[in-house]
This record gives sequence, C-alpha cells and structure tokens, in this order.
Amino acid sequence: MAEEPTDPSGYVIKTESQAMTRSQVAATHRSFQEMNDTLLAVERQLLHEDLSASNALEVAQKMVLASDLRKRLQAAAPVLQAVTPKAGNARLTERERTEIQGYYMTGNYTQEQLASQFQVSQATVSNIVTDDDDKDT
Repeated sequence: MAEEPTDPSGYVIKTESQAMTRSQVAATHRSFQEMNDTLLAVERQLLHEDLSASNALEVAQKMVLASDLRKRLQAAAPVLQAVTPKAGNARLTERERTEIQGYYMTGNYTQEQLASQFQVSQATVSNIVTDDDDKDT
C-alpha cells in the first residue's frame, strides 16, 4: 500500500480529482465549434474588406494570421477528440436532457450537432426535443 503524501508540517495531503461530465464535454465541443464559426466570419469579413494602397498589406497580414489559426484549429480537432472522455452507454441525466432541449430551442444547434456534442444518437435528441418519454441513449 502506498504511503499518503505529507507536507513538512506533518499534515496528510489528500487530493481529489473529478471526471468531466458529459455536459462539460459537450460545452468543450460547442466552444471549439464556435471558435471555428467565428474564425470563418472573420475570414469572410476580411475578404469583403475595401482594399486600398494604404491597407492592402494589413489586410493580407490578417488573412495570413487567420489562415494560420485555421490550420491550428484543424490540427487541434483530433487532439480534442482524443483527450475528452467518452460517455459510453450512460443514460443522460435530467439536467443534460434539459440542456439539450434548451440548446435546441435557441435555434443555434441542429439535432445532429447536439447528438455529437452529448455523444448520443440523433434519435435520442429527437426524442428529447419533441418531449417523447422514450429515454434512449
């Protein structure tokens, strides 16, 4: 049996770690997608920028920076998938079901997006957002 660590004063040090919830994993995926969407909006804005001799270099530099950021986000996507925990077959909690309903009602997310974020099937999300009592996972 391993000995518990102690600090110099003799007190036993106890550490605690908490696993990410499915809701936290979904929030991570939403945030990542929002970064991608925002970057796309920035790129579109730069493409529609009025160019003149005085600002052409500045706009070009911003486009290069945006392109570099896009490449970094694309490289980070598989890393994010690898490091976030998988939900397995665990049932959704009532809180998670309520979150799914709320996000869907905003109109900002499709059932497919929410299914991916919460690691459930699209049919499960459909059941939740249509108030179906079937609680498949």
